[in-house]
Amino acid sequence: MNEFYKIKALVKFLSKTEGGFRNAPLLAGYRPNFDFGGESFKDGIFSFDRNKMIYPGDEFESDILFHDNRFFGKNFGKGSHFTFMEGRNKVGEGKVLEVIGLVSFHKE
Repeated sequence: MNEFYKIKALVKFLSKTEGGFRNAPLLAGYRPNFDFGGESFKDGIFSFDRNKMIYPGDEFESDILFHDNRFFGKNFGKGSHFTFMEGRNKVGEGKVLEVIGLVSFHKE
């Protein structure tokens, strides 16, 4: 069984003209680095319809799963803003709509 800390967020995938780094679309399972005001996380996973492709400039709602919630810190919670990056390159930004909490998935 795998356990994750789950949030729902409104996300903006930035185009190059908006300061974004990535040209290729995002797919479910994309795993960028997340920064909630100076507190980075490396285990965030976008979880949305596997048949959907998100293109630069798109805004969308997504669940985001984190393997560990011990390091969220004081800048994390409903209404928190975050950026997501590939290395040090900004790809997009978002806002936490809901903190769902710990969820478990059975691995088959």
